[in-house]
Amino acid sequence: KNFVDGWERGGAALTVYFKDQKVLDIWGGYADVQAARKWQLNTITPTFSCLKGVMTLCVALLIERELASYDDLVIKYWPNFGKNGKNNITIQMLFSHTAGLTYLDKPLNLETAINHQVMRKIFENEKPKWLSVQQSGCYGSSFYWLIDQLIRHIDEQKRGVQQYFHDEIASKFEIDYSIGLPSTEEHRVTRMIMPSWSDIISEIYHTPHLISTLLLQFSPFKVHILSKFNFMQI
Repeated sequence: KNFVDGWERGGAALTVYFKDQKVLDIWGGYADVQAARKWQLNTITPTFSCLKGVMTLCVALLIERELASYDDLVIKYWPNFGKNGKNNITIQMLFSHTAGLTYLDKPLNLETAINHQVMRKIFENEKPKWLSVQQSGCYGSSFYWLIDQLIRHIDEQKRGVQQYFHDEIASKFEIDYSIGLPSTEEHRVTRMIMPSWSDIISEIYHTPHLISTLLLQFSPFKVHILSKFNFMQI
């Protein structure tokens, strides 16, 4: 219906599970309109912030194996994290977005962003933007580096989240999901299509509350975060 009504300019897929059983698995359109490559059963697509849930699952597995607890201080596993007023931050605070590490104080380039050792030092020297657990702010991007470092410090083999998820979850349960796309899989991934102004206007007309979401794009806080990251590269 979305294709008929003009809501999808490229392609899309939907899978529904009910009581652990797959009851719906549909797809259509193009994975890459420019290349005339149609969406197939094995097409994969970026999941954006859904990755936060996948990373949370990795830490939950470590905790289930009694290698850590949500109430533990982060410095129990990552001692140098405690610098600049971060010594009382717990694992739970990282996941509830109450540790005050919403954004970094310095811009990042691609070379820095993909170097976990450099990122570790950056977060060790970072100061919280607030010190009260009564305040919260979504770690739009910093979450990924923080949890990757947390996993590296808790895991007995010192694996990053990419390797840990592959070894302990994806491979064991035959899950077709990668954190970081291997070059051998690039032919399967979708090309993202930015919405046109007509798309945006149609969305607002049918879903008026989206106006408040759009206004957030112009908030000083959002502008400050965006100035610190080259999202097109990272």
